[in-house]
Amino acid sequence: MNDFEAEAKLRVDAAKALMPFLHSRKAEGGKKDAAKDAADKAAAGRFGVRQPPKLTAVKGGK
Repeated sequence: MNDFEAEAKLRVDAAKALMPFLHSRKAEGGKKDAAKDAADKAAAGRFGVRQPPKLTAVKGGK
């Protein structure tokens, strides 16, 4: 597929054959993936997990 010296037809056929291994279908996924997505959606709601404040050093001076 990535061999630029090979003929184009062979590279296209190789890309078609490798497609399922490199990219999953949008609807494809297991129960764990669906549960993780649902948990991420729930956490992004109004009372979701917030980022902690960024701590910076403040110089005290007189």
